[in-house]
Amino acid sequence: MSVYVDELLGCKRNENWPYSESCHLLADSVEELHRFAEILGMKRSWFQDGSLPHYDLTKGMRAKAVRAGAVEIDRKKFIEVLRKYRQRKENTKLLLLNTETILDIPEDVAVCPICKSKLYATFDHWVEENGKWKAASVHLDCITEPDIDSDQWDYWFKGHYSMPYVDWLPVEIRVLKWINQKYEFDLENKSGE
Repeated sequence: MSVYVDELLGCKRNENWPYSESCHLLADSVEELHRFAEILGMKRSWFQDGSLPHYDLTKGMRAKAVRAGAVEIDRKKFIEVLRKYRQRKENTKLLLLNTETILDIPEDVAVCPICKSKLYATFDHWVEENGKWKAASVHLDCITEPDIDSDQWDYWFKGHYSMPYVDWLPVEIRVLKWINQKYEFDLENKSGE
């Protein structure tokens, strides 16, 4: 497994990217890419998960990445890495979940946006895509949630859900995307037997 940086190219500046040149940090696996980006001090929110998962780098960050061991590649090698990634993605078998699954969300995917605690997900709506059942929505719960009958529940709920579209919606979108990349659902077997 390797981590790569492609050639610096001119790019258009905007309010989010004030640089005139950039390149990509990419790897043979997303996990390896995240580990390397963390070594460089990059934020996970800078990750771009499109047709090829990558981080954009400035000229200075590219030099830092090369010093840390990233392999410099040309356009031809970049296209080869892209093709290999797409082939691996097409050949990846999705794990099958039953509809009653309660799924622990890894902390590197998402944590509670309020208290940064672990989350778990449940599902109640699905959509069929290319013959596979995918989650259409996800319900996230924080492990710190007290019992609904407890004295602490009202206080906890007001703190955790005062602004759900601001706090929770971005997390739900990220988790739903992650789930649908890894799993499909068995709607024939609702009990999980």
